Amino acid sequence: MIDGDSMNGGPPLADSGAAGPRRRPLGPLSMAKKAVDGFLLLRPWGKTNRATSAAFEDRLLPLVNGGRAVIVDLGGFATVSSTRLQVMVQLVRLARGRSSLIFAAPNEMVSDILNVTGFDTLLDIAPSLPVALVRAAKSSSE
Repeated sequence: MIDGDSMNGGPPLADSGAAGPRRRPLGPLSMAKKAVDGFLLLRPWGKTNRATSAAFEDRLLPLVNGGRAVIVDLGGFATVSSTRLQVMVQLVRLARGRSSLIFAAPNEMVSDILNVTGFDTLLDIAPSLPVALVRAAKSSSE
């Protein structure tokens, strides 16, 4: 489900505040953001293309530079384009030494693309959100 909770098909992430989900419209790409156990969970969904990739990267850059673990839920993406892969690798490079960046819960199509392209060796990919949370906790304690 693109606009829902990839874990159980529920509604998009709600922010911890009463105002509801924090969505950042990026044209055809949006993102929900939520603090979970001291980590930042981001749930982008929609299309990433050349027009939206710069805005997506600009929105994520301050978050990965914040010094805390960031988990990006890939469940909102039906597939990944070369543009999206470039953004993911750029974010990992920018986060290096500042914060831990974990990509979580890719569907089968996204997992296959990451494996075939070799990006699974460049990125920290967790098969599910619970696994990503464990990895984030471990990286924070090191």
